[in-house]
Amino acid sequence: MERWWHPCYCLLMSNYAIMRMSKLKSRVSLVGALRHNNRDVVPNNADIALADYNNSRFSTAESLQMYTNLLPKRVRKNAVHAVEVVMTASPEWFEKASIDDRREFFSESEIWARKFFGGKNVLSVAVHRDEKTPHMHVIAMPIVDGKLNAKAIIGGSRDRMRELQDDFYEKVGKPLGMDRGITREASKRHTQPKEFARIMSEQKTALDERERGINEREEEFKKVMGTNPQTVLRAFNEVHR
Repeated sequence: MERWWHPCYCLLMSNYAIMRMSKLKSRVSLVGALRHNNRDVVPNNADIALADYNNSRFSTAESLQMYTNLLPKRVRKNAVHAVEVVMTASPEWFEKASIDDRREFFSESEIWARKFFGGKNVLSVAVHRDEKTPHMHVIAMPIVDGKLNAKAIIGGSRDRMRELQDDFYEKVGKPLGMDRGITREASKRHTQPKEFARIMSEQKTALDERERGINEREEEFKKVMGTNPQTVLRAFNEVHR
């Protein structure tokens, strides 16, 4: 899985909205993401006691059926099959937010993702509350004119990701009273070197938890299913008989 994020609006020292995207470049990667998001495979950092508070819009089988129905007949070897979006906020915001504000955050995050990708292209929506910081996963297929074309939708540059971060902040974070994060460039201009290093260190630490979760998911997926697509399908069919 290719992880693509820009550190523009991710400093977790106050009330920041966070949005990150990952490219899923095969059916194997997609199945792994779905099994993680639906908790078919429970990551080590998840609290089992909070599992009932999670919410998944579709089962893994339902999402894979939608994927099969939407998949073009011709797919380039290097095509991005799906894009996973993780949306969350600073731990400090969740600590102070009311139940209604939390619900609105996840509701507006889903609306943002559906408008961005097109509702019919969304394969999976899941909210995890069994990890340290609540967050939402949305997986969608980047279909443009009947073809898989992630570049046309999410681009591949930092500037494009910054635009998406801006849009997510304006439509989701700002209405809920969240602060606008600062870019790496702005931090360098307005802070001393030691202060900038401290800020970036805190940012990295805050993102490590999410990164560890993804890495654990991939390792567990490889152990359980292997990397051969036929092995994946056989294992999946065994689980869902």
